[in-house]
Amino acid sequence: MQLAKVVGYLLKTLVILLGAVATCYLVLLAINWQDEQPSAAALVLQQHLQAPPQLSQDNNGYRYFSAHSADNELSVSALLANLTRQCGGQDCHSALLELQPQLATVIAEHQPMAEFYRRLQQFEYWYEPVPATMDAIPSYQPLLQAQQLWLLKAWQAALQQDTAAVQSLLQQDLQFWRRTLASNQLLLGKMVSVSAIKKHFAVASIILQQLPVAVRGTAMPALWSQPFDNKELSLQQVLAGEWAFGNMVINTVLQPEAVKTEQSLTDATVLLLLQPLLLPQASSNDRASLLLAQITAETVPARPWYGGLYNPLGKLVNSVAVTDYAVYQQRLQELEPLRQQAVLTTAASVNSTAQ
Repeated sequence: MQLAKVVGYLLKTLVILLGAVATCYLVLLAINWQDEQPSAAALVLQQHLQAPPQLSQDNNGYRYFSAHSADNELSVSALLANLTRQCGGQDCHSALLELQPQLATVIAEHQPMAEFYRRLQQFEYWYEPVPATMDAIPSYQPLLQAQQLWLLKAWQAALQQDTAAVQSLLQQDLQFWRRTLASNQLLLGKMVSVSAIKKHFAVASIILQQLPVAVRGTAMPALWSQPFDNKELSLQQVLAGEWAFGNMVINTVLQPEAVKTEQSLTDATVLLLLQPLLLPQASSNDRASLLLAQITAETVPARPWYGGLYNPLGKLVNSVAVTDYAVYQQRLQELEPLRQQAVLTTAASVNSTAQ
């Protein structure tokens, strides 16, 4: 008799708890019944994603790069791969000297890669569409190896005392990377551009030292005298791309196909119950505000405690997905001092001889 009372009490308690949970869930459904309209911050980022009106498949360097980055003809020898690795650190000068006996051979056997890089430099635009998945982003390694080969050609020209060729090769290299730097919509691409420009200044300084001091000023690329502008040093274009990629991920999760047939019934049920609590546009608006705040250094206004009941899963995802981009902005800000130092160092060597 006592056992029956305990069981009855437990059943009533369970029913009450389930009823409370169901009521809370229904309240959350009512609160999250309607999504938001695009916010001002979302519209600002959307504007940055617009392709140039004159862009076509034939004048987009990124499209050409994506189509050919995996070509077998872009494979590199162990010598060039080792040089690329060493010139990423402090041993570039030693590596160049060590490679000097095989210099002509290395350049000759990588002629297809040099042609690939030359072709890329001729495109007017570099437009990176937002990828559907990370797998859609091509490897940038062949591009960095092509740059190393190009700089190796400039080194060869310097050893031959061909001032005009040195100036032309270095100018073309920096012009290409500054074009990509101003156009990158992917954080990975932006940081690759930063790395390539840093390598340009480091290796170019070594190359110019192989020329007579009197002609180093003549061999200096004209772009060295042009300061980096706000567009080149801004992360806003990249953050727009990161924002759009996040939108695509969330929209993919919310597709009916996301509840796959091979999922267990429990997993599928949980996913279906949670989907209404992840509002795509509200999540997009919140993430846009968080991203823009990193550029403007403004603080996102705090919401009242009950604000967490609206789009709760979206807020949770954004709190995890939106990282601190300050370190990437710092890397960008290092470029202008490098440019200035390269110009001053070259000018100082020329002036010291004139005196």
